Amino acid sequence: MFRVKEFDDAIAAAGMTDSQCIWFRERYLTMLGRLSIAYAWTRWWFWIFTTTITIGSVSLVMLTSLGSAGFDNGWVISMVSIIVSFAVALANKFLYAGNNIQKKYINDRQTLEKVRAEGWKFIGKVGKYARDDAFQRFVCRIETIRASYVSENIAIANSQIAGSANNSIVHAPPDASLELVQPSRATDDAHQDSIV
Repeated sequence: MFRVKEFDDAIAAAGMTDSQCIWFRERYLTMLGRLSIAYAWTRWWFWIFTTTITIGSVSLVMLTSLGSAGFDNGWVISMVSIIVSFAVALANKFLYAGNNIQKKYINDRQTLEKVRAEGWKFIGKVGKYARDDAFQRFVCRIETIRASYVSENIAIANSQIAGSANNSIVHAPPDASLELVQPSRATDDAHQDSIV
């Protein structure tokens, strides 16, 4: 299990019960570790794609300048320009359109910081965590953040699926002979009775 070192000493000083410590370690720290890994992954891909777009775009301008200056091996410049153009286009597709790494990067970063901040507020007994029901409030807040994170990732994935379906090259022609048949209410009730 991935442990987040920044909380280890604070857990002992927080004065939690054994069951609270177990939840904190098994649920909160595990979640924090997974979020840290997810953020590190998306941060790496975000950097790769933005760097590819930046360097590739500048390189294309440079290659175009060399080509117009009468460089002897024009076919080499043309081939390199085509390869760099494809790299920039692919990086742009993955960063913004296809996998939408940018949205995932922002979502991972925001969620990681929210979870970290809530943990420190709870450990420090600050604000709403200064009361007797601090642990219950903390659990509810962390689970709400987690649910929001999962919902946002599902929305990002659904937008990827919808985007790829709308941008696909091959579309099936509409077929008027295919109709959706709605089951009758009697059939639906009989099916429900057989399940129960």
